[in-house]
Amino acid sequence: MQSEEMTLDSAEAARLLTDAAQYLAPFAAHPETVSGAARRLGLPLGRVHYWVHKAEGLGLLRVTHQQQRAGRPIRFYLTAARAFFVPAYLLDIERRVTQELAAYRKYLAAVERVQPDLLGYGPLTVRFDGQGASLDFGEQGWSGEALHIRAGSLYLPPAEVRMFREELSALFARYYAKHSESLEAKRYLVHLGVVAEEEREG
Repeated sequence: MQSEEMTLDSAEAARLLTDAAQYLAPFAAHPETVSGAARRLGLPLGRVHYWVHKAEGLGLLRVTHQQQRAGRPIRFYLTAARAFFVPAYLLDIERRVTQELAAYRKYLAAVERVQPDLLGYGPLTVRFDGQGASLDFGEQGWSGEALHIRAGSLYLPPAEVRMFREELSALFARYYAKHSESLEAKRYLVHLGVVAEEEREG
């Protein structure tokens, strides 16, 4: 039986979820085979089987039933829960930051490959307003499939920060859910971040 939510108590299970949650997605809505999941993910069967085997051993996946056939029976798997809660103390923050930096380098390399000029800097414009000075190195833009916003500073009243963050999250979640299981969809790298800048003294 699948739970609605499960709280993890294993650092190894937490690491698997942070590293490879996408491999478990095909098993969340209904029982699925490894080969079926590999087709939906568009990934090699061996790679998906590796993560399924690890997830089952950690209690994140369970066998719901088997289909008999000549040789080894076909197993159907379902995630142990629809959602997993990972306590903060189980997260390896240093390792996670290292992974995020590696992912960002991969993102920048992909932008450079698709449209190199998006990473370059154009003429500098310095603007002054009541908040101080802002630097604009050329126009932001996109061409074809790429979009890269270099100047990430945004002035918002505190009351609107939550709204802006929630709108970004909802937009990402909507498109992620819409095509995440489509075999025709192409994978895109997305980098989103919103954080308050440390106030300067003086």
